[in-house]
Amino acid sequence: MAQPQGVVARMEQHQVAIYLTAMVAGAGIGWAAPAAGPGLEHAINPVLGALLFVTFLQVPAAELLQSLRDGRFLAAILAANFLLVPLVVAAMFTFLPADQAVRIG
Repeated sequence: MAQPQGVVARMEQHQVAIYLTAMVAGAGIGWAAPAAGPGLEHAINPVLGALLFVTFLQVPAAELLQSLRDGRFLAAILAANFLLVPLVVAAMFTFLPADQAVRIG
């Protein structure tokens, strides 16, 4: 007989389905009742916080320090963050509107 799982374990097991369901529900509510947007706006930050919490529960904290000691991994992460991402953003500027607020983000 299987042992009962905790809420966190169940959420981790069905994480992708939960995210997809949330996206479909949000799109459906937005399409069906666009006037509900301002009333639901206050729920955005708590929901994002909960999703991030569940996402980062899967990161083993004990292995984080070990990954920082791996020189090749650290070099790859730094290169991606400070070389690759800025190049991708610079390439995207040609597709963005000329509005400065949009370009800054």
